[in-house]
Amino acid sequence: MLLKNDIKPKSAGMSSEKPSGVLIADFSGKLKLAKWRLMSDGYSVYYARQLSEIENILSKEDIRVVLAGISGEDDSTFVENIKKTRDGLGIVAVPVAKGLHIDKALYSLNVRKVAGFPVDYPQLSAAVAAELEQVNQLNRQKSALSHIKRALVFPQVKPLIYQTAFDHIKTGILLLDTSGEILLANSSICSLLKIEAGLVIGKNFAEVIGKREAPEQEAVYGLIQEIASGRATVCAEIFNNTAADEPVPYEVAAHRVFSPKGEYIGMCISAADIRDFRKLEKAIARSERLVVAGQLAAGAAHEIRNPLTSVRGFIQLLKKELEGTPKEEYISIIISEIDRVNTIISKLLKLTKPAVLNKIEANISNLFSDIRVLMESEAFLKNITITENFPDSLPPVQIDCEQIKQVIINIVRNSFEAMPEGGNIVIRGTEREKERQVCLEISDTGEGMTEETIRQMFMPFFTTKDSGTGLGLAVSQAIVESHGGRLEVISKLGEGTKTRLYLPC
Repeated sequence: MLLKNDIKPKSAGMSSEKPSGVLIADFSGKLKLAKWRLMSDGYSVYYARQLSEIENILSKEDIRVVLAGISGEDDSTFVENIKKTRDGLGIVAVPVAKGLHIDKALYSLNVRKVAGFPVDYPQLSAAVAAELEQVNQLNRQKSALSHIKRALVFPQVKPLIYQTAFDHIKTGILLLDTSGEILLANSSICSLLKIEAGLVIGKNFAEVIGKREAPEQEAVYGLIQEIASGRATVCAEIFNNTAADEPVPYEVAAHRVFSPKGEYIGMCISAADIRDFRKLEKAIARSERLVVAGQLAAGAAHEIRNPLTSVRGFIQLLKKELEGTPKEEYISIIISEIDRVNTIISKLLKLTKPAVLNKIEANISNLFSDIRVLMESEAFLKNITITENFPDSLPPVQIDCEQIKQVIINIVRNSFEAMPEGGNIVIRGTEREKERQVCLEISDTGEGMTEETIRQMFMPFFTTKDSGTGLGLAVSQAIVESHGGRLEVISKLGEGTKTRLYLPC
């Protein structure tokens, strides 16, 4: 069972010519949603459930990262074998069963792990991106080192061409011979070490950096001294303090370089900017904290709901006792507020643990026809016209109809509330053939939103309404993402709002 998607990636760092290959090894069948999420993120995704299929894909395709579903301790052996199959292959392990204790085994194999079952798909996507960035970074360093070795062995071959090529590499490269003379220094390393590019070739490195007043110079000089004393490879993380906002982290590695005969002929120092990698690490850590918070919130919500049910029952009994008295209206207010709390709890539970999807092939036009019947009377009362535009050629989508109806109703009602004096709503469907998606756009002529509201609108409990719960859009976003789609909002204060719902065909 193979699935390949040739969408060009949107993520930074991935080639626009060829999407990075990700293989989902899913023996248990619990990572089916992962392929849609990764496809929407722009990866070329391969999906397999049998060992023979996995081996076939790895032998034929350019796979950079394997996403392995782990359902038992024996699967760690499979991960170990996969690492031996190909050098430089990234692996992300996803425990898809409760109570698995394989952290030590995965740590010993240097495998990135995503928090366990149930799967957090935003965290999983971030982990794949982080692993891919690390794989690509290692490949870039290997490629640069290969060029450097050729430059050392054949220094007579067009040195200016090598210098020009290295100046266009973002990774800083410094090449020294055994005496410390600088053979090559590209623009990136010169900027990091605060030395003048183009004027250092042929000079001794220790003399060029002089008193080593900059911390970056001192750190790199220390690595060179270690290589000169006999170490084969040394690594360190240093910070470039010239940035306007905050220090930029660099991963610096120094290696001995040998001739084809095995003679030590010099050393290579590479310095890679790892800001994006650190940001991904922080994003993964934050995602893990949110998973724990969500689980605690779900547990607390259940515990709150039980006593509320009892309180509501006893309040209803008291209502009969107070009928005809001035205090009767208090009972109605109490019951109304209890129901409001129950509504918030129900939405919170949907946000922390979305319902199981019951996907069928559906036509967006027909789906909206069912919703229009529910919305027409309210639109008439509020002097709002609803216009549809669905082409006959629009392909069907694979969705849970009830959940997507809930999302559309939520968006349309938000448009109603943004037009208290009446207005127009236009709903149109378009096919995005290249991305294999259908886009449902809902635009209104309402009040619009500020940039600050747009930034926070999907955050749980954020609302601009006096009686809102702040969970409607957060739940809607969770539902759409569980389908492998995404929500996009374009709005400007005083100019209305466009909400686009992207769903995979």
